[in-house]
Amino acid sequence: MRRLSYAFSKSPEHHRAAVALHYTYFNLCLTVRTLRVTPAMEAGLTGHVWSLEELLDAILSEPPGEKPQREPLEHRQPDAPARALPGGRGFLRLVTAPTPSLRRPTVQPDPPPVAPVTPAQDAPPAGSPQMDLFSWRSKPRAPEQLSLFPDPPPE
Repeated sequence: MRRLSYAFSKSPEHHRAAVALHYTYFNLCLTVRTLRVTPAMEAGLTGHVWSLEELLDAILSEPPGEKPQREPLEHRQPDAPARALPGGRGFLRLVTAPTPSLRRPTVQPDPPPVAPVTPAQDAPPAGSPQMDLFSWRSKPRAPEQLSLFPDPPPE
């Protein structure tokens, strides 16, 4: 595609044909490891893996088709209130009332609050050999003051 080899197509017609041949080979002849079948077999278009000879026979026996006719692309007409964008570039949908797809989900009420239980209430009686991990509290520490300059020497 980016001319990284000597086998790139120099004309658009040949390039289209080479890309179409590659996609046909991939879909009919190449077994995808994750699927363990070809993409055409997965889609139900064929029941077996095609050999390269079978693919070439089918391609060469097919008569050339008509060249497709170009048709202008048209924007689809909006089914809701809309305003046309300048230059015929499409439409801007006007939202007048919330539609079901854009409606916010209903918020469920919060469950009633539960009174918090402090770990000290659940502590075992004094002198019990069992250790309660939830009643452990860290010792309060004095805040440590960091200084950028050392303390002046005493006089």
